[in-house]
Amino acid sequence: MEHIHNEVKNGLAPWIDGSSSVLILGTLPGDKSISEQCYYQNPRNSFWKIMNELFEDYNEDNQKEFLLSHKIALWDCLKNVKREGSMDSGIHEEGEEPNDLEALLRKYPSVKTIILNGKTETLKRFDKYFLKLRNDYKVIALNSTSGANSSIKFEEKLAEWKIIKKYL
Repeated sequence: MEHIHNEVKNGLAPWIDGSSSVLILGTLPGDKSISEQCYYQNPRNSFWKIMNELFEDYNEDNQKEFLLSHKIALWDCLKNVKREGSMDSGIHEEGEEPNDLEALLRKYPSVKTIILNGKTETLKRFDKYFLKLRNDYKVIALNSTSGANSSIKFEEKLAEWKIIKKYL
């Protein structure tokens, strides 16, 4: 049996404050985002391009402050995992550790809506670890902004992601 090297990848701290009303959850940041300690840094990922289209005051120099100023928080379903490369498809489920999402939501009761950045792996992890949160929060799964999700055109993703503004 061939041994596959799996590197443990650790997620980022949440970007959230007391005014956040929408929490966007991914699965786990890619390697570039982890190394830069900043979400969605792969240039093929359309997350920041979408935010730039949705809000006129997009600030590339301070992405965290920009999101928080619009009452948007970011985090991930997983705290750390063994993963080959940057893609969710490289995650090995054994040894997955979910984030303590319930504690975060208790600390920040202004969050009422959870947006899942992905209808496959992120949705799968959310339902695996946090299914009961659907009772108390509006949970919406959107098409992933990942560059790996190239079968869906940017315009289609943007049109779908506009729903965020309804919950701000």
